[in-house]
Amino acid sequence: MKRAVFCLLILIIAGCGGSEADRQAVTAVAVKRQQALNSKDIALYISLLSGDYQDKGKNLAAKKAELEATFNAFDRLDYRFSDPRVDIKGDRATISGDYVLRVTTKGKDLSLEGKEHILLKKEHGGWKIIGGL
Repeated sequence: MKRAVFCLLILIIAGCGGSEADRQAVTAVAVKRQQALNSKDIALYISLLSGDYQDKGKNLAAKKAELEATFNAFDRLDYRFSDPRVDIKGDRATISGDYVLRVTTKGKDLSLEGKEHILLKKEHGGWKIIGGL
């Protein structure tokens, strides 16, 4: 009994579930997403999304069309994700953090800052984004 309580306390202190390898894999998805945004690489970005993507009324096909339009609308895109926090529960994960997005369109610079929470699912091919974008 004491050992079970001790193990539970260790899990609570260490964070909710997930191996270190899973945490690194989830974080790697966020890093690749940042690379895809900054290079406007639609193929890389789409490779990070699950076929089960569903968020804010958009499935994968609708999200892909939205991304293509977004990438085409901006001359320059500079996205930075910082202070990532990973929470893993079984085959689901959330990576939360702060972001800064700077874009240039039609000669004008725009900037957005905020917090985001990206939802992921562990699939046969690894962790994929299922929502939160």
